[in-house]
Amino acid sequence: MNKLLGIGVALLGIAGPVAAREPTGPEPKTSPGSWIKDSDYPTDERFKGVSGATEFQLLVDVDGGVKDCHVDASSGSAVLDATACALLKARASFLPARDGSGRTIESIYRNRVSWRIPEGAVMPLPTPQSFTLIVDMDKDGVVEKCTVEKNADFPLPADPCMRYPVGRKGAAYMSKDGTPIATRLFNRVSMEVQPR
Repeated sequence: MNKLLGIGVALLGIAGPVAAREPTGPEPKTSPGSWIKDSDYPTDERFKGVSGATEFQLLVDVDGGVKDCHVDASSGSAVLDATACALLKARASFLPARDGSGRTIESIYRNRVSWRIPEGAVMPLPTPQSFTLIVDMDKDGVVEKCTVEKNADFPLPADPCMRYPVGRKGAAYMSKDGTPIATRLFNRVSMEVQPR
């Protein structure tokens, strides 16, 4: 009789309701700090001294892969933000999240990438940069239009056209025969770093 009672209790334990599990979030398979390295810093951003933090969220699929990346808070540089998402989508992998019954589910992983130029970092040669200020003046020397053309992301501290507002009177020029003529002023500024 004791044997029968023991078997009955054991069967009741197996047939009873399964305890619900605590849902789990996605777990990185490797250290998140290894996903982006100093060597991944975009060259032009490094040269310009651009730094900041990209706060992101990753959509993790049921297999633990990264399905999508969204920037929650920008570093202030679209290049750094886009680089972060591209690298995270390529390098991050997870143990997938699980719901209360243990099934793998899509989930969100949030973190941030701090873009800091390492102290004493050797800077790569930057892309040559230049801008041209173009000022159109009528025959009386009055500014009609001012535009700026840049060949790269040349950092301008202020709008160069502030010195040439439309309507401002400047120098008037004449042709060889003494007739006043309309003119176009070109002011080119360039920066290039070369090895020596």
